[in-house]
Amino acid sequence: MTALESLVSVRALQSLFEAQRAEAILAEAGITTQVISHRDTAYDGLFQFTQGWGTLRVAEADRDRAAALLEQSLPLAVPEEELVAEALAEPKPRAEVRRVKHTMVFYVTAAAVVLGAGLLLFWLR
Repeated sequence: MTALESLVSVRALQSLFEAQRAEAILAEAGITTQVISHRDTAYDGLFQFTQGWGTLRVAEADRDRAAALLEQSLPLAVPEEELVAEALAEPKPRAEVRRVKHTMVFYVTAAAVVLGAGLLLFWLR
């Protein structure tokens, strides 16, 4: 695969383990892959929660062969049509996202209260 070849997505990955297995299967067949993780340390995995662990990409010329190999060796638990429909659907707010937001607000508020109390005690000496 040259740097000028365009890469296309072959499969959405749900875990690092699945990514490593898929890479090994395709490497054995002589297909070069690129794994893109949706992990973002700034948001503590929020994108992985909504978009899946990552994406497996291959050269456009190898797409059909790679998809066939993966379907044979790593069949999807959920049909690909359902995954595509879910990915294209309007995102819905999830309780987990709201919980993370509320937890962050709690910790920021608690830190502000502790800092304020510490400054008040420092000035009252």
